[in-house]
Amino acid sequence: MQLALTRKILCCLSLALMSAGCASTGQGAMASPVERPEAPLLAYWPANLWSTRWSSFDQTPDVAIYPSGEVFFKQPTDWGVTPPRLYRILLTQEQQDDLGQRLKALESLKDYYNPAHIKCAPGKVIQWRNERGILQAVELVGGLEPTLEANDRNVRAKAPPAFLAVYDQLVGFNAENTAPFKPERIRLTFAPSREGAVNPVPWPQTWATRVTSATASSENEGFLKAEVSGIHFEDLYAWIQTRNDNGEGVTFNGKVYYILIEDIIAGEVTRTTLPHER
Repeated sequence: MQLALTRKILCCLSLALMSAGCASTGQGAMASPVERPEAPLLAYWPANLWSTRWSSFDQTPDVAIYPSGEVFFKQPTDWGVTPPRLYRILLTQEQQDDLGQRLKALESLKDYYNPAHIKCAPGKVIQWRNERGILQAVELVGGLEPTLEANDRNVRAKAPPAFLAVYDQLVGFNAENTAPFKPERIRLTFAPSREGAVNPVPWPQTWATRVTSATASSENEGFLKAEVSGIHFEDLYAWIQTRNDNGEGVTFNGKVYYILIEDIIAGEVTRTTLPHER
């Protein structure tokens, strides 16, 4: 979306998540270059256990912050059973400057940390663009939330302070004084099923009648793309989630695919400003 009209919230990152926990290669979560100028300055994902490129149908970050200071974030509902609520907000200049300083501190970190040496555990991924426009990312394995679990306490105590300084800010966004919005459009990827799928169901073409081939490359061979009107967001999200939970594929033109949500495009909403931290 353009700044005052429609801006893409969440960039299409072709390698948004690399493996975590048992599946980790030790290289952290790296992403391919994003060519679109509206790509976020900063994005955050919780890395799923056994995560791979296509492990989750929702490929969008939980939080995305743009150079303009606009923040887009999701809040789960009903323990993830229903689609997340979507919010946007505008940082003050002071808060943007503070965030910039925190991001500079991230540049000195390695791209992968497992401070408590936990096996088979989910992680957190923070990805950002430095002042030179280079895309960087850091993954940290283990829980960082305040809990009674000894492992989680150990992880937080040993986590790099520069990582925690950004992470705590990102997970601190909430719906208070924010502007909720409905998507204008949803961009989807049809990832071909390499090994077949259980009880595949037909793609409802009333949602998106125009399904086209993805950008030609060896990585995207056989992939398709489509756009769906945002008025279908809740129904579409729940439908894809059900297919994902049941391990069911989707058929289109006689082939079987898994459906991924790649981008959520916002419509125009009233801007609000995040209150100063107390």
